[in-house]
This record gives sequence, C-alpha cells and structure tokens, in this order.
Amino acid sequence: LGAHRVQEACTVPCYIDCWDGGDDMSVPRKTALAILDGAMALVNNDVTLGGCLLAGRFATLTDIAVTQLPGGTDDAINGRRVVVSFKVSCTNLYQS
Repeated sequence: LGAHRVQEACTVPCYIDCWDGGDDMSVPRKTALAILDGAMALVNNDVTLGGCLLAGRFATLTDIAVTQLPGGTDDAINGRRVVVSFKVSCTNLYQS
C-alpha cells in the first residue's frame, strides 16, 4: 500500500444454536435473533474488537443465515431449533 503500510483481512465464522422443547418455533427464533442483535451491537460499538484491530480497522457481520429445524433427529425428541450462522469480517491497516 506504500509507506510501509500493511492491510490484512480475516473472517471469523460464528453460529448461534437455540433449542426449545415446545412446538412454538418463535421461542428459539426470538432468542437466537436477540443474541444476534447483541453480537451486532458489540461489533458496531467497538470497532477495535477489544483492541485486536489497530488504525484503519473495519469489522462487520456478514453472511447472516437463519435456519429453522425440528428439535432432534430422533422421533422421540420433540422441540424446535434455530441456528443462525454469520461471519465477523475484519480489515486491519497498520504500519509495518
């Protein structure tokens, strides 16, 4: 980048897995989305990710996907499950 600057990028894969023993899909979905909202707020409010990123930093949540599933793979297991997958994508710029 010139002037001995280095730009690096990284991606941290993450997921939220919520299960409820009832038949109402909204319970685990609301819980999973509340946790996702918290993760989004954390990244938006601390662009350094706790000091891990330096000047020229940028972090954002990307590739968000919500999957709703039956609670188990066995007929004896009841319930509902919601899995939210996402990535924390980071760009860091620093002087070498």
